[in-house]
Amino acid sequence: MTGVIFDIHESSLHDGNGLRITVFFKGCPLRCRWCHSPEGQSMKIEKLFLPDGTYRMAGEFYEAKKLGKYLRETAELIDNGGITFSGGEPLMQGEFLLELLNEIPDIHTIVETCGVCDSQLLLKVAEKVSLIHYGLKIIDSRKSEFWTGCDSKTAIDNLIALDKQSQTPYIIRMPLLAKIIDNENNMRDLMNLINSLDRVQKVEFLPSNSMASAKYALLQKEIDPLCQNCPSGKLPDFFKLKVPCEILS
Repeated sequence: MTGVIFDIHESSLHDGNGLRITVFFKGCPLRCRWCHSPEGQSMKIEKLFLPDGTYRMAGEFYEAKKLGKYLRETAELIDNGGITFSGGEPLMQGEFLLELLNEIPDIHTIVETCGVCDSQLLLKVAEKVSLIHYGLKIIDSRKSEFWTGCDSKTAIDNLIALDKQSQTPYIIRMPLLAKIIDNENNMRDLMNLINSLDRVQKVEFLPSNSMASAKYALLQKEIDPLCQNCPSGKLPDFFKLKVPCEILS
């Protein structure tokens, strides 16, 4: 089985514990206005036009067995780390992801997902990985649809299913963007949801990425003006969780 990957980072320090290999899957069901990886949205292989007039391709077909062999061999060089599957949205290529996971059974694995996927597929993937990074965005469905192109119901329902029906550990990881994410209503809704869960281990907030606009230029696109140079937000004083909470640098 083949899948479409748009990048592989062989020494990532920001996608989980230890030194990690991060595999970026093409395709995402969301269209977040602030998206920091626009080259991961479409399943199609795209051209990135470089400033010198040349271009490189964003996306390449990989066969699961060959990629699995490469990841096994590369992971042998990593101490106290593992492999993270990111995107895009890895579960957009769920069967390919499952086959790939079968090729690396003894390696610490993390899947980063927005949760907008089939619930049974999510639970199948959860059985095969060491940890899940669950990427919530905006809790209010109407506002979620405006900012991400999708209401929040599926992501919330699947988070609850993961919490109740799986034993795989998970943390919640989400951007902390000023006025979009850190507004009072969203943070109160988020706090109440997280505090209703039984197995969530930790919450990590990601800062705004000032380099995102440059990626859009490479695709000959423009980032949404509402998110142009969007600063990182702050945690309000009332935001109190029963689990550890951290703003990553």
